[in-house]
Amino acid sequence: MRITRGLLSSSKKFEVVALSDVAKFIGVKTDCYELIGDTNRVFFDFDGKDIRLSVEDFTRLDGEVRNRIIEVCERLVGDDYALMTASSHAHDIVSYRVVFTTRTCSREHNRLLATTFNGELSGLHPNIKADEGVYGNGRKMRMLGQSKDGENRPLTLLHGEPADTYLTE
Repeated sequence: MRITRGLLSSSKKFEVVALSDVAKFIGVKTDCYELIGDTNRVFFDFDGKDIRLSVEDFTRLDGEVRNRIIEVCERLVGDDYALMTASSHAHDIVSYRVVFTTRTCSREHNRLLATTFNGELSGLHPNIKADEGVYGNGRKMRMLGQSKDGENRPLTLLHGEPADTYLTE
């Protein structure tokens, strides 16, 4: 797996880490990003920024988003998915990542699937959607347990095993 450090790091500067060593490698760091390939596990990155609500309303909305994502995943792939979150009321962000553990596709096809998944989230909040811009060449995705630069908002696992969160094989 190709891993780079920091959100602003170049996609040309990375370390190659054996899959068996990834958990140990990222376990002592906070800024690791996986470089996606031409073909990856199917994944979706859901973001809702500027979600300025009371703690109670934010928690309710975050739960509704999580439950809708789980409902769609179970309908499409049963139990074969990983679900992570980095939602934070303090940062006004609802944030989820889903990885289908038994399905792969091209970046472009994944982008089209994200468009379809957006329809499944309609009606929850106008700012929350699957990010269709994360499938480009040279893109990197934050890894489990990691935070974006300057934020204490680690990506945490809600469903699946740590190895299920890897996008490349």
